[in-house]
Amino acid sequence: MMKKMVIILCISVLGIISLVMPGSAQTDHGCINFFPGSGILDGSGGANFDNCCQGELNVPQSEWSEVDIWWEQVTPVERMMTPLNGATIVNLGVVDFNTITLDQLAHFSYSTTPIPGNDDSTNQLVNGDVFIIHTTDGNYVKVKVLEYGYTINLQFVIIYNWASSCVPEFPSFFLPATMIIGFLGAVLFIKSTGEN
Repeated sequence: MMKKMVIILCISVLGIISLVMPGSAQTDHGCINFFPGSGILDGSGGANFDNCCQGELNVPQSEWSEVDIWWEQVTPVERMMTPLNGATIVNLGVVDFNTITLDQLAHFSYSTTPIPGNDDSTNQLVNGDVFIIHTTDGNYVKVKVLEYGYTINLQFVIIYNWASSCVPEFPSFFLPATMIIGFLGAVLFIKSTGEN
């Protein structure tokens, strides 16, 4: 009976793991992982998008060697989104954030030229504006301005290219099958423990 319970428990755990795995896909670029996020970047704040699996906004200045962008406040009016530490940036304007693909991100001409975000008519970082970053570690980030201001509200998707370390993608039939088996295993486990 104990052996049967151990087998059922193992199947249940496998099913649960399949539910919490991050989004990933196998492409010509290798194995990639997508991590969405959002938050407010303070005036003069820096952001690190190479911090494992999540973006870190308002990085302490002692850790600015890791920062990819700086929401630079030159004067009360003059502002710019400045790439740092080898990161590069491109402003796309007000475009459909959701339709921008990895293939597109890999083919833009990035530069170290800051994007003007002045608090006047020359501002390019208007609500709905999309800019993209090629990070210090070579990953890609697409960023949408949700609300412009001294503190700027951002939505982003970090696209990590971990070809050397990620797990190969399972065949398409494997994930739903594992989820079903895991669910049934959990039901059987609960039932068997209730009978004892």
